[in-house]
Amino acid sequence: MNFRKTIVLFLLSLSFVLAANSEGTRPKSGVYKTFNEHLMRGVDNAADTPFVTVDDRSTEIDVSVHYYDTVQVRHYVRMDDYWFNRVELDLVKLGNITKSDPYLPRIVWRFIKKREIIEYEEAYFTSLDSPVKKTIYVKTPNGCVMIRVDWHEIDHDNLYACVIDIANNYKQLPNIKDSDKFYEKEGYLELCKSMDYSNKCVTFIGEIESSYVVYSYPLGALGEFGIPPGLISIDPLVKKPGFTPDIKKRTHPF
Repeated sequence: MNFRKTIVLFLLSLSFVLAANSEGTRPKSGVYKTFNEHLMRGVDNAADTPFVTVDDRSTEIDVSVHYYDTVQVRHYVRMDDYWFNRVELDLVKLGNITKSDPYLPRIVWRFIKKREIIEYEEAYFTSLDSPVKKTIYVKTPNGCVMIRVDWHEIDHDNLYACVIDIANNYKQLPNIKDSDKFYEKEGYLELCKSMDYSNKCVTFIGEIESSYVVYSYPLGALGEFGIPPGLISIDPLVKKPGFTPDIKKRTHPF
C-alpha cells in the first residue's frame, strides 16, 4: 500500500475516534477491513482497498465501501428490536430481459436481529407491481433456510410482521427435500454453510432426493459482506455422482 493510502486511512480512523470520544461513547464508528452484519459492527483493521468506514449514529448506521475511486453506501435503520436494510439489484434491466436470465431484477428487504438475517426477496420481469418470484431467506452464521412463498399474499404495509410470521412457521410448508421438487412455488429447504478459507469461498449446500443444491460464492477482501443478499446461481442443482460432500460433518443451521 502506498504512502498516500496510508495517510488517508490514518486520517479517516483519527476523525472517527475523535468524534466518538467527543461524545463520550465507545468508538463503534471507524475504519475497518470489513463489516459483520450478524454482529452489526466493523471488524479487523483496514490495510488496503477495499475497506469500509462505519458511521454508527445509534439509530442509523452507514457502511461505506471504499474501492479505489468508488464508494458504495449501505444504510441501516434501527426499527424497534431489529435493523432494517433495503437493497435494489439489477432494476435497470426491468422489462428488458428474458425468462431464461438467471439474474432477474430484485428488491430485498432485510431484517437483522440477534445474529439472524431474515431477507424477503421479490424478483421481477416487467413491473415492480407483479413479482414473479417471492422468497424468504433465514440466515444464521451456520446456514440458511430458503422459503418459497410465491403463492403467499405479502402485506407490504406490515411487512416485518408478515415475513417474521412465515419465517417462524416455515416447517408448516412442504419440505422440498422430501418432495424432490426443487422448483416448487411453495416450500422450504434447509442448507448448511461451509467456509473454505483455502479456496476462499463460502458455500451453502442442501440435500434433496436425487441431487444437491449448491450456492457457492468467492470470498474477496470484504469476506461475507461482499456477497449479495439472497441466494443465486445459474444452475444450483448438482447430481450426486459428481458431487458428494459429507454434509453430516457440516454444522447444521438450526
